[in-house]
Amino acid sequence: MSRLFLLTNSYPFGKGEDFITAELPFAQEFDPSFTIISTHANGQPLTKEVPEGTQVIALQDGDGKPSLAAYLGLLAKPYVIGELFSLLKKGLFTPARAHAALYFARKSARIEDQIKTLCWDQKEDIILYSYWLYDAALAAARLAKRLRKQGCRVTLLSRAHGFDLYPARNKLHYLPFRRQLFHQEEAVFPCSAKGTQFLQQAYPGQANKIHTSYLGTAPGGMSAAKAPFHLVSCSNLLAVKRLDLLINALKLIDFPLKWTHMGDGELREELGRQTAALPPHIDVCFCGQISNQEVRDFYQSASPSAFINVSSSEGLPVTIMEAASFGLPVIATDVGGNAEGVMDGQSGVLLPAAPSPNEVAEAITRLYKMKEHDYRNTCLASLKLWEEKFDAQSNYKAFYQSIGEIAANKGVWS
Repeated sequence: MSRLFLLTNSYPFGKGEDFITAELPFAQEFDPSFTIISTHANGQPLTKEVPEGTQVIALQDGDGKPSLAAYLGLLAKPYVIGELFSLLKKGLFTPARAHAALYFARKSARIEDQIKTLCWDQKEDIILYSYWLYDAALAAARLAKRLRKQGCRVTLLSRAHGFDLYPARNKLHYLPFRRQLFHQEEAVFPCSAKGTQFLQQAYPGQANKIHTSYLGTAPGGMSAAKAPFHLVSCSNLLAVKRLDLLINALKLIDFPLKWTHMGDGELREELGRQTAALPPHIDVCFCGQISNQEVRDFYQSASPSAFINVSSSEGLPVTIMEAASFGLPVIATDVGGNAEGVMDGQSGVLLPAAPSPNEVAEAITRLYKMKEHDYRNTCLASLKLWEEKFDAQSNYKAFYQSIGEIAANKGVWS
């Protein structure tokens, strides 16, 4: 019997990771009593429903910053020493990166210390599945090594998305313990083909372990409408999302337009001040943080005209998949895996990675000026792209079939 343990960041507690919900029915089909380990729950309220029979374990980060003694203790561990020597050997060592490695190892060790005390049955095939290729993945790798010494049969795998995949997204251009992770994982599943290509080139010796596995959403059905023109976006209000760029582009729009943004964050007040300078024919609505079901209800009832994402960095946003499932044309910057979610000139507009406000405004205007027949074909192309790539039913069914094959073959699956 296979026992599945899904390690998340905070899901099903607090905000974020809503997109995991669509995967859970398939996880339950794989293991009716699977376990979710929320590695950074930290006393947050339970905000998402999980399938009946699912066990949820909430971990805590602990109090305050790690002590000097905790850091010194890590320096006695061979895997930490190995990481620091690897930085030295590559000429990448800096005090900041050394601190990042120690801090990362400490966070991972905190997770490992809490989950190693769970009841692990040697008669079961244990599958440790990290949703992010980050601190929980390292904790799972360390735990897997421990459990295997106790005679347990363990399969180790992880997804990879954006911040946990591309070192350039980190201010130090460094993600700790990468080679150790790739050496120990049975499989790593980037959420985009571009992510797969990046990792296979970065770790050619582990390329056979790295396979694209798109996330997915439930069917939406055609709901887009060209008029009145209604532009939507959905993200946290963070600098990387470049909503200031979108606002500057909207200043150049000379036709009536409504812009609705779903999501909240640290830049809410600043962006509100910026939108106050928009011309009167631009109507703006910030919805704040809403649930995934509320997002879907909005698409169904509001019949928006197009979806836009102007981020400077992405993995492959589920928000693009969701919009496409309702037949919305997509405007997106060519960063991360965005190009896999929009066919330029067919299902929407693919902007340069760093577009000007004028280029963004031109893309919006292009959709607005389309003849109804051409607009409808664009909507159909977007919906077809979702059907071919991002249907949750087919994607997650295939993903858990792959997990079963990996567990059965223990590392020889490819």
